[in-house]
Amino acid sequence: MRRTLSLGALLTLLLTGCGHVNHLARYPVQGSTMLFTSRVHPEALGTDVEIASPVSSHDTSTPKPVRWMLEIARVAGESFTEAAAYDKLFSALNAEELAEAASAAFRKAAQTYLRVRPVSSLEESPEFLAETVLEQYRLTATASGVFARVKVRSRIIHRPSGTVVWDNAEAETVPLQRTTGAAITGAVVPAAATTASILNVSRLLSLEPEQLRAIFRNASEQVGTLVGETLREDVSKLPRAGY
Repeated sequence: MRRTLSLGALLTLLLTGCGHVNHLARYPVQGSTMLFTSRVHPEALGTDVEIASPVSSHDTSTPKPVRWMLEIARVAGESFTEAAAYDKLFSALNAEELAEAASAAFRKAAQTYLRVRPVSSLEESPEFLAETVLEQYRLTATASGVFARVKVRSRIIHRPSGTVVWDNAEAETVPLQRTTGAAITGAVVPAAATTASILNVSRLLSLEPEQLRAIFRNASEQVGTLVGETLREDVSKLPRAGY
């Protein structure tokens, strides 16, 4: 027997397959038990920082991937060797820790607006699962500072049926460090803009490891909070008794 889908049903399938999913009104999520977990996408962290390296004298802001450690060693001289810069940055960029920071921000929103009761393991038989995935964490250095491009996805799953009840991803560029003082303008030659970008990375790496970790965690928390804000908006649209 041949079956056909209506245009509305087809659009629903397409929208569910990619983008925001919201079925909160169909499931008893409010006041339920929920297990929160976090994980890291295999390609979330990059081994390069994008350094602003203009392609022409009229473009002083277009970044392109370069071997940033070699550039830092070249510009900063003895301040940072390639190996030392690599070790310091990636010891601070703990992927699991960044994912947990985003998950904690989402958990706070779920507890606040859905009044869920977090549990610590599957042995406590949670009704719902909340998974947060760190999908991207990229560093970009420009003449105006160092930024993190962070993408986080959180979803709520109805455990008995395996249905995705709610799903949302947010991507944001978060400033980690801004340059103070005179700004570099388009009149500066491209090489100068590139040098300023690399020096900004060098300044960032001059911080203590714990300071770096806190800065990186904060960027993940901010994007996790954005995911939680979408959850709040969806909860505000739910029908309420007496209204």
